[in-house]
Amino acid sequence: MLQTEPMQKVRAIFLEEDKKKVIDSLHEIGIIDFRKSKLQLVDDMPLPYYSEIYELLVKFEGALRLLPKQKPRQKFEKLELEELLSQARNLKEVDEIYELSEKKKELEQEYKALSYAYYVAKGFSCLKANLSKIAEEAQMGIEAYAFKTNSEALIKLKNKSGIAVNACKSGEEVFALVAYEKSREKEVHEILDSEKQQAKRLDIKAKYLEANTSSDKLAESLAQRLESSKKKAGEAEKRLSEIGSKAYSKIAAYVEMLHIELDRAKASSMFKKTEATSILEGWLPAKRTGEFEKAIEKATKGRCSIEPLPADELAPTLLGRKGVLSSFDYAVEFFSVPRSDELDPTWAFIFSFLIFYGFMVSDVGYGILSFLLATWICKITNPDGIAYNAARIWQIGAIPAIVFGVLTNQYFGIGLNKYFLPFTGIEWTKNITGFLAASVLLGMAEILIGLAFGFVNKYRHGEKAMAYGKLSGMLLLVTGSLFVYGALFKALPVLDTEISGILAAVFLAGAIVLGGREGAETMSLITHTLSYSRLVGFGITSVMIAYMIDMAFTPTLSHGLVVFVLLVIAFLSLHTLNMIVSIFEGIVQSIRLNVVEFFTKFYTGGGIKFKPFEYKKMLTK
Repeated sequence: MLQTEPMQKVRAIFLEEDKKKVIDSLHEIGIIDFRKSKLQLVDDMPLPYYSEIYELLVKFEGALRLLPKQKPRQKFEKLELEELLSQARNLKEVDEIYELSEKKKELEQEYKALSYAYYVAKGFSCLKANLSKIAEEAQMGIEAYAFKTNSEALIKLKNKSGIAVNACKSGEEVFALVAYEKSREKEVHEILDSEKQQAKRLDIKAKYLEANTSSDKLAESLAQRLESSKKKAGEAEKRLSEIGSKAYSKIAAYVEMLHIELDRAKASSMFKKTEATSILEGWLPAKRTGEFEKAIEKATKGRCSIEPLPADELAPTLLGRKGVLSSFDYAVEFFSVPRSDELDPTWAFIFSFLIFYGFMVSDVGYGILSFLLATWICKITNPDGIAYNAARIWQIGAIPAIVFGVLTNQYFGIGLNKYFLPFTGIEWTKNITGFLAASVLLGMAEILIGLAFGFVNKYRHGEKAMAYGKLSGMLLLVTGSLFVYGALFKALPVLDTEISGILAAVFLAGAIVLGGREGAETMSLITHTLSYSRLVGFGITSVMIAYMIDMAFTPTLSHGLVVFVLLVIAFLSLHTLNMIVSIFEGIVQSIRLNVVEFFTKFYTGGGIKFKPFEYKKMLTK
């Protein structure tokens, strides 16, 4: 329970001709994490078809991204390699997707250019000017602009001698051709630059404006071309959608199968080889060595040599909790992967987190609402992502929140136990001292567990002096607490109090001397124990806010239906906000107490996560 999965390093030697079968077999069972052998032999290479698989995978993944995204609705039989490559090379839908996508891209670019040309031609259509000829004018400077109505810059240009402005209104803008002697170009631009937001320069040499016809007729022609371009783009989009609806699942399945074969093809790059044999090494769970041996022997028809290897390196770490509890493995690994040669803190983290979280939230209503919200988040998020795993932990945490809510008689801050339970519960406001004592005792218990873990880890690593320092810290915490309990509260006989004080001083000296570099942290045992009182601080804060919401906004029909509805809205909204704050603090503070106060007593971390050579079949069967 407190150990990571025991691991065994193995070596297998087999004929080169059996390599593909061995790789396929190991990929199916998914139990070995390959390591490059230290034997002084030649490094093996990826299997010969690696490049072709990679190219096809890139092609198929690209095609999948070009289709409208959807959820695959069908599973396909997994194909053998040769058949997969043959069918993938000849899948016409993929080539058509690329052709349609390229055509669609060209049409979109054409539509964009046509739209601009139409905008300019339409704006100047009232002038019936030949924009192509105007653009070729060499004797004068001629520029085209779109002005906002009543633009001061346009008025200034019209009033300037030597500058000709030919303008007409189109929609909300005024389109103008500004002609000037080239020597006056600076003057024109100074006027326009003084009002940049009011004037937009137009390119009358743009593509599709070169037609030798008047602007009004050009606008009509461009409108027709725009409609035609839009129709073609729509047809290409429609065809892509049709292919997606028919072939999306199939292409996605091919992507998965190609990923599987790519992993298999490159696996041999972790092997060593001789002229006729291949050698693989790796780590696997010790309890599955028999399964590994059977798979190799079956793939090679017994023409192999398998041997266990001494652990010449730190074994990878495998945390083996299943189902909903696997999210706690995710949380611990997110902080730092445990080393395989130290105690696994995950179970201790699970129990303490749930107790601390329930202690601080402790409301049946908040627990039920948070459970429903967390369940919804789990349904819409990726099971491998942080959002899903955080929501799963939050979902489990709702259970102790409900239990503590019943024990403390909290239902959205209202006491309801009297209506269906034989006890009223331990109410927060009447037992703050008791809750405070309970929080400190919880802290003391967890720190003692942490020091005990530290003793075991140090002793197993041969650091016996530091191990005994951890043991001295445990005894210091117990005797010191008894001394404080007797001295301040007169709860123990004087002699017992004095003996506890003397022993505490001896164990303090022992913890400092034996603890070595960690001895300086001995005094933190006091502050870390008291730090657990934050459980009460955040818990009572949530309770008092709930009480105030209930006092001010509990719905009642005595003031009429409208007021009742408003009170219901305010009551639910404020309790939801309080719930969110309470849940957030419950999660943050529970994790903080574990990471800062608990883990620092024993946890090294920095382990190597076990990554087996395996694959997950999502779309193939």
